[in-house]
Amino acid sequence: MLNSRDVNLLRPDVAANCRVWQARCRAAGLNVLITNTVRDREYQEYLYQQGRTRPGGIVTNGRVPTFHSDRAGLAWDFCKNVKGSEYSDPDFFRRAAALAKEMGFTWGGDWKSFPDSPHIQWDGRGQWTSSMILAGKLPPEMPLYREETDEQEDEEMDAATFKKLWQEMRRELQDNDSSAYSQEARAWAVEGGLVSGAGDGKDGEPNYMWEDVLTREQLVTVLYRFAKKAGLA
Repeated sequence: MLNSRDVNLLRPDVAANCRVWQARCRAAGLNVLITNTVRDREYQEYLYQQGRTRPGGIVTNGRVPTFHSDRAGLAWDFCKNVKGSEYSDPDFFRRAAALAKEMGFTWGGDWKSFPDSPHIQWDGRGQWTSSMILAGKLPPEMPLYREETDEQEDEEMDAATFKKLWQEMRRELQDNDSSAYSQEARAWAVEGGLVSGAGDGKDGEPNYMWEDVLTREQLVTVLYRFAKKAGLA
């Protein structure tokens, strides 16, 4: 019978995000305790019998584990890590669940038919069901959640900002002098008509844009001119 609370037994992507969730809870002053991660069919059947053939209240309607299954590792249960108050604070569960939901997890407390406040699962934001898990169809890997910082917000770039930075980069390139190692090759390209200047460049010479970026259009033009001289076009 397997009934574990070991986060390491969750699927790696879910385990990584579970640890992030724990850290976020600590930062928010929420003292969470993981009570269950994975279980096997035998333990699920044991839980199912509670309130039916064993004393206690009913805790599950499933006789076979799905998201908690040791073959899936997509869910965990938690409580408040305060002895005697583990499950008596609804606001605690709502606040902890809100952090999980921000990360993309689903909270069992939102379920209409059988609310399960201690339960968190990764189901692709509700796209994967228990029957799909039973059929071996698992949700895709969950991206690792990262807190957005002020620095990251400052780095967000719109089209206008990108265009400005791109123009600045081109100006820096154009201010450079061509290297000596390419002098012979540049002269050969000009004499052979592979490259033609446009407008005035440095020292009144045609601007061959040696220190600028090369577009695909320019590349194929050079190749075409070369192919024509070689009798290939």
